[in-house]
Amino acid sequence: GTAFNEKKETKFEIHSIEGLKLFNSHMSDFSYVEGYQPSQADMVVFQQFKSTPDAVKYPYASRWYHHINSFGNGKTKQIELIQAFEISLEPMTV
Repeated sequence: GTAFNEKKETKFEIHSIEGLKLFNSHMSDFSYVEGYQPSQADMVVFQQFKSTPDAVKYPYASRWYHHINSFGNGKTKQIELIQAFEISLEPMTV
């Protein structure tokens, strides 16, 4: 019970205007909710959105939303696997 619920929680509650403002402010400095690559935290916040954030009022949240949304279902599963197994994304060498 408890550990599962704690893992799913995030510090952002975007259902309120104030929460969305805080999230937008956070995303002005970061590409992802936590760290330097997509993680489960991005999925948790992304799933809170019922629609795309207003790009005029919340430009950073909107940029992040479109970025995460562009991954599609396949990438979402990859993000979950990366988080679960703590695998880092290595750049491909040519």
